[in-house]
Amino acid sequence: MTEKQQSSHVGFLRRSVIFLILNLLYSVFELLFNGVSVRLPADGYSTFWALIRIFFIVTTPLISVQLVVSKEIASYGVLGEFGKRRYFIARTFRYTALLALAIILFGLCVSPVIAGFLRIETFTPVILMFLGIGVYSLLPVLFGTIQGLKRFYALGIVQAAWGFLRFSFAFIIVMVVAGGLNMFLAGTILVMAIVAILSFSIIRPVYGHKSVRIGTQEIMRSYRFILPVFVMVLCVMIMKNIDVVFAKRYFDTASASAYTTAALVGSAFFTLSGIFIVMFPLVSEEKTRGGNPIIFIFKSVGFVAVFSIIGIVVAWVRPDVLMYIVTVGKYIPGSEPLIKLISVAIPPLSLVYIMSNYLLAKHQWKFIPLLLGGMILQVLFITFNHETPSNMLVGIIIANSVTFLCILAYVFIEHRNTVKTAP
Repeated sequence: MTEKQQSSHVGFLRRSVIFLILNLLYSVFELLFNGVSVRLPADGYSTFWALIRIFFIVTTPLISVQLVVSKEIASYGVLGEFGKRRYFIARTFRYTALLALAIILFGLCVSPVIAGFLRIETFTPVILMFLGIGVYSLLPVLFGTIQGLKRFYALGIVQAAWGFLRFSFAFIIVMVVAGGLNMFLAGTILVMAIVAILSFSIIRPVYGHKSVRIGTQEIMRSYRFILPVFVMVLCVMIMKNIDVVFAKRYFDTASASAYTTAALVGSAFFTLSGIFIVMFPLVSEEKTRGGNPIIFIFKSVGFVAVFSIIGIVVAWVRPDVLMYIVTVGKYIPGSEPLIKLISVAIPPLSLVYIMSNYLLAKHQWKFIPLLLGGMILQVLFITFNHETPSNMLVGIIIANSVTFLCILAYVFIEHRNTVKTAP
């Protein structure tokens, strides 16, 4: 193992911990933002978060772009092909902008349908959500570039700034101006634009190299990776977010608000999977060098598992504390038993996300059918087992656990085959 490889291995957990600390700072501002959103007038709270969950699902193609950009930027860096790196980023910006435009146009057409499904009186909030997707489309390319450059601290600072700005704008809109849902969404869009400008200032050194054109065949080979990444992220985003959308559909306002509060606690558990941001380019680099990066998945899964167990204990012993944290002091009736259940439902999905990113960084995607099966299983449980929010969560726990065990088995089998075929 070379000195550079040793540095990569030894520094992995240190960089992961520092990045997650910065991500924790983002989470603190996110909690404050949640506390402000709880105070939106009328039905704005559950409506806003239902729209945000749809936002996450719709932007899945853009998230897959971030992972592909990260992988290619890291690979070009190892090979010293900095001109190609610049060309790849510019071309990806162009394609992503076209994709975002298509999503916006599609959203304008289906906004009335989505508004009706969510029982919203006007479809203006849905239109604002799709306009937000247009602005957001810049961020995955920018974040992927920063990630591929392994500037994890800078990425963590940008995300912390994003959290701070979101909270600040939300506080002014709701607590000072007494604005409604539409103004709240418009403020969120403005914050994304500011974050995009900040992120671009970080990657400017990339443009210091002269652009070197990449052949169509080579660039298509890179973009071909988008499809399995897209399917993987789509499955995980649906499994993480679709329950809140169905809760808004199936349950009354009080029950939907309780479920939304529990889901926000679940999002805090899922934040631990952010370690993949550090892991992904390092695994890609190790793969490019011809090494075996299994140590990264062992460290990542172990790290997340330990903190998830601590979180589950806290959720079961004092769910009321977590409720007050995510709502910044507001009591939401019926949320405490749901927080207990969701603390068990989300960690398996976090581990699935980490393992899936590890496999994709190794150019392995035959596990995708397992992930698709897990997603379908979860949707079926939600569809046929939603008599109460608790029943729905029990079904989600079963689906996520089955998916985790299947992906874990695949990782072990893939590693065994890699060792057998190694020279």
